[in-house]
Amino acid sequence: MSSTPSLRPQQRTPVGSPPVSYNNVETSERINGAPSVTEIWKQWQGQVVDHQFVLQQYLGGSDHSAVFLTQREGRLKAAIKLIPAANPEAADRQLFQWRLATKLPHTHLIRIFQTGRCELGDQSLLYIVMEYAEEDLSQIIPQRPLTASETRDMLRPVLDALAYVHGKGFVHGHLKPANIMAIADQVKLSSDGLCAPGESNGLRGTSYSAPEAASGAVSPPADIWSLGVTLVEALTLHQPTWDAAKPMEPVLPKELPAPFAEIARHCLRPDSRQRWTVAQIAANLETGFRAILRYKLSRFTIHKLSTLQFNNPASHPGRHSRRSLSRSPLQTSKHRSSPQ
Repeated sequence: MSSTPSLRPQQRTPVGSPPVSYNNVETSERINGAPSVTEIWKQWQGQVVDHQFVLQQYLGGSDHSAVFLTQREGRLKAAIKLIPAANPEAADRQLFQWRLATKLPHTHLIRIFQTGRCELGDQSLLYIVMEYAEEDLSQIIPQRPLTASETRDMLRPVLDALAYVHGKGFVHGHLKPANIMAIADQVKLSSDGLCAPGESNGLRGTSYSAPEAASGAVSPPADIWSLGVTLVEALTLHQPTWDAAKPMEPVLPKELPAPFAEIARHCLRPDSRQRWTVAQIAANLETGFRAILRYKLSRFTIHKLSTLQFNNPASHPGRHSRRSLSRSPLQTSKHRSSPQ
């Protein structure tokens, strides 16, 4: 289990505000006075999905999805996402992917409790009920970068979850700060976008997407690329850039600390075959931190030894001799006892 100090912003979201994790995607603006998509979604607050999930607070969404706070088993908080089911073939495929993801339980994956179809008004929809996450990494990045230790503590459970997903033959497909979440003291990855390699997860490309993802297909190396972008941004508040003269090497901020610079370079190889695997990243993360620890320990030892040597009179005979010659204890005593 990983603690989550790295996912605790210095200023918490005000009480009553929806978590950023459900409110950071693009939403349509009002056009010619027509209601915005957000306003349309919000009209469904209070509706009941599948005779059991009341749509409580609207948490956020986009043109093609909405997330509400709900309760399961009558009292436990959960998040419910709704997406249109206009295309029967796409809807069947999405439900199939969600049901597969439900069978992938892992400590560091958001749990999926239930999926299905529903009708709200004249809309045919799909729904997925998941764990409710209080916080996510995208809340912190606008405020401050993570420290090296915080990044290591965040990265370990993320790598653990990715290794599990890839080992089961799936791809995350949409790795970014908003999908690295915190529930109590655990870091968790979103799981509603999991899909098989080579398939499309139906999500739009972002600045975190690998170059080859433009075709719509996703793969484990594409997840590694997204992780590299996220890693650089979390540590420096800036995403990596590329120099046209050296397109094979990312331009990384100088303040990127070790061992993360090396990890980021190997995550962001344009050729997906040259990117590190999750196992390689995890191994280099631990090796790099052990090297840093050894270096700090050696510096501390040298400093401590030099301090002890400086304070030890036996190691400075010249200084001790001068002090003895200038005024010995006997001379001091004689001087103090002489008549005035």
